Order: sequence, then structure tokens, then C-alpha cells
Amino acid sequence: MDLIVDVTPKPGPLVITEDDAIAFADFLTFVSAYCSDKSERDGRRWKSKDLLERLDRMRGLCDKLIDEPEIEQGTYWTPYSECQVDEIQPILLQEIGNRTGVKLYYASLFDIPSGAPIGHIELAVDTEVKEACGLWPVLHSLRL
Repeated sequence: MDLIVDVTPKPGPLVITEDDAIAFADFLTFVSAYCSDKSERDGRRWKSKDLLERLDRMRGLCDKLIDEPEIEQGTYWTPYSECQVDEIQPILLQEIGNRTGVKLYYASLFDIPSGAPIGHIELAVDTEVKEACGLWPVLHSLRL
């Protein structure tokens, strides 16, 4: 369902204070990091294309109001830590098969600008044959 609101700006010059601009930027950052409008029964949530487009439009407006340093873009991941078989997705375990000596690792992923969690990486590393296999189960969609 697309929510379209018909609004008309007040007549005359529009005025926004510095505090208003900061409040707008803070709200936009919060919505970008913590709000989503789509979900699955298993609890996964993400932003729809419509919401992402609206957020982009608001970021453009925010850029006109706030003089901020350029924010680094991309994905941050925590250092890998060793994990157990029961912490790994079944599809990755199928890829490993009956190999011995395989070590399993896990790292959490975050969107840099918003700090929002976007998933994690699971890796299976066989150091004897120098092969690795991994997957990235995604928590929710982000504009990448």
C-alpha cells in the first residue's frame, strides 16, 4: 500500500531554524538505522524500495540543511571469531560435507553510515587444502 499525502506548504517564505535542521537530521538517521516497512514471518525485516527512495529524497533535503563532513559508506564487520557447528547455516554445512580439519568462523556486519546491523558472515576454512566457503544471511535490505 502506497501512502500518498497531499500537502501544501504555507504561503510566504519557509523558515527552518538550526535546531529544526538538526532535529530533522537526527530523525532521518534514526529512521534509516532502525525503521523498516517489510517483514517475514520469521522476524526478518527490511526497507522496501519505496521507503529507500523516500529516505534518499530526505537525505537530499538534509544535505541542503546540514553542513556535515562526508560520511564513510560501506560495510563494517567485526573480527572473525571461531564458532560451533550448531551456529552455522545448514547449507554451509552441506558444502563442507565430511571434511575434517575445517574451522568455522562468524563475523557480524553493520552498515557504516547508520550503524544498522545488516547480517553476518559465516566461513568454513580448510587450511590443509587452502579452501574456504562462506555465506551471508541478510537481516534486511539496504541500499548497497
